[in-house]
Amino acid sequence: MKNILLLTALMVTAVHGEPASAALYVGGVSNPQAGGDGLMVTGGNWLTAGATLDWEVDDLGGGLWHYKYTFNTNSSPETSHFILELSLGVTERDILNLDVTDQFGDVEVSFFDPGPGNPGLLGQIFGIKIDETVGNPLIIEFDIRRAPVWGDFYAKGGSTSFAYNAGFLAADPANPPANGSLLDHILRPDTTNGIVPEASSIAAWSICAAFGALVAYRRRRS
Repeated sequence: MKNILLLTALMVTAVHGEPASAALYVGGVSNPQAGGDGLMVTGGNWLTAGATLDWEVDDLGGGLWHYKYTFNTNSSPETSHFILELSLGVTERDILNLDVTDQFGDVEVSFFDPGPGNPGLLGQIFGIKIDETVGNPLIIEFDIRRAPVWGDFYAKGGSTSFAYNAGFLAADPANPPANGSLLDHILRPDTTNGIVPEASSIAAWSICAAFGALVAYRRRRS
């Protein structure tokens, strides 16, 4: 009897298959000296040092996503602050399990403008600013219930060194997430978790809606 039950379980598994593995997107941008999927603009001491930004985005399931960014200037100074674009509506409370190497100071989600504090920044950016960072490479990881879309970043080192993706001034592509860089943009969190209802759930909802409409129609007729 046990053998029959085991065989049945194996047959069910073979029919339905294993759960799909988590979606994983990887990519990078760099200045021309380093090569990469997309281009980065650098200035100051980072101009010819071969700076790179690499990312990994992992679907943890249930609407939760893990983001990891590795920014390497390959020179001094170290990064003093890093700004990652976010979609409007995201707050500091949405950022979970933030981990930054080796250490950092303030974290702020807001609008940031060009000025002496952001040398080389081309325009306003809304995002998370991680300030007083230490370490090269700088590694930033966090979880958030926001699916990946294309966007921008900005980093500053010392008083004159800076870096940003070469597509900063261009509109963020509306294409779905993918490996690599798209038009010199990076992957970053959106305002939604990207969960799509299963087909069975959609079908069940459609049946219920149709039934409800039929009941309402008959009541009006009576």
